[in-house]
Formats: sequence, C-alpha cells, structure tokens
Amino acid sequence: MPWATVMRAFFCSVAAMVVMSGLAGCTSISYYAQSLKGHVEIMAARQDVEELSTIL
Repeated sequence: MPWATVMRAFFCSVAAMVVMSGLAGCTSISYYAQSLKGHVEIMAARQDVEELSTIL
C-alpha cells in the first residue's frame, strides 16, 4: 500500500474522529487517537493474500 494512501486514510480518520468526538461529547480524545493509530499501523502492515499463499 503506497504511503500516500496510508496518510490520506489517516487524515480522513482524524477528521472523522474530530467530528464524532464533537457530536458524541466524548471527553477522552486520547482513546480515539490510540484507536486510530492502531488502525493505521494494521493497515500499513497488511500484505496481499497472493503473496502469503506462495509462502505456504
């Protein structure tokens, strides 16, 4: 996955997080930030299924 795509997804997610936290009145933005960071890390580390099937 190209780095630009990951960064675009990250910034879109940050924007969504800001909007949702404002609507929900959540007091813990750090929870959403940690969740978003974990999601971006998982998406950045993903591999194609075809690539993995050749290893097995």
